[in-house]
Amino acid sequence: MSLSYAKACLIGALMESLAYGLYFCLFLQSSSILVKRISRGQINCSLFATNLLLFVLITLRMVLDNHAVVQAFTRNSSTPNAAEIYFTQFGKGSLWRTGTYVSLTLVADLFIVSLFPFS
Repeated sequence: MSLSYAKACLIGALMESLAYGLYFCLFLQSSSILVKRISRGQINCSLFATNLLLFVLITLRMVLDNHAVVQAFTRNSSTPNAAEIYFTQFGKGSLWRTGTYVSLTLVADLFIVSLFPFS
């Protein structure tokens, strides 16, 4: 039994939503710690700004993925394999999802590299 691309996208969106719930709790905790440290002058604001930017990009990515899944499975219910057709087409939705993913990867990689500079 093979798994279709549309079903894989549906499962991926569900798993992403579960992981986002955990990430949201971690974001709230890390933000409160960062705000306390900023008020004491222990760290600069760029760490908090990076944390906030990552949150915005991850939230946008999750919203776009969930919107795509809903569109794929509910848009043309009378058309056979409508979800497969939707996910294989390249349009504005897939462009936004890919752009968000690339931006998220770039910001996260730059953040990691800035934390651990090469000697």
